[in-house]
Amino acid sequence: NLRGSDAMKIKYVTIIVDDMDKSIEFYTEVLGFEVDEVFDLPGGKIVLLSNGDETGFELIQNSTFKTGFYSVGLDVEDIHKEMENFRKNNVEIAMEPTRISVGIMARVIDPNGVNIVLIQHGT
Repeated sequence: NLRGSDAMKIKYVTIIVDDMDKSIEFYTEVLGFEVDEVFDLPGGKIVLLSNGDETGFELIQNSTFKTGFYSVGLDVEDIHKEMENFRKNNVEIAMEPTRISVGIMARVIDPNGVNIVLIQHGT
């Protein structure tokens, strides 16, 4: 199913980590990514890594989440159109479109329980 120019693009893969320093070392030294941004949160930290491509990693250290793969983040052109498609296909919706600092975000669950985060930037 080719979607044309409005195709979703994988923006990031989110991984929950136990040791942020070891994780940063792995993704930078071994895989060649660079730290883009660091966000300190109450009880945690988020580090965004990239390699100059459109897709990167989001590492989160937070005692709330279980360590391991957490989600895939997708850039979308029209989040409401995408949500309509998910509803039509009976996809589990974990979070309705919500305004965030960079645009609008929503989250759905794939058939394997994987979080798919959709972000429409700049709206």
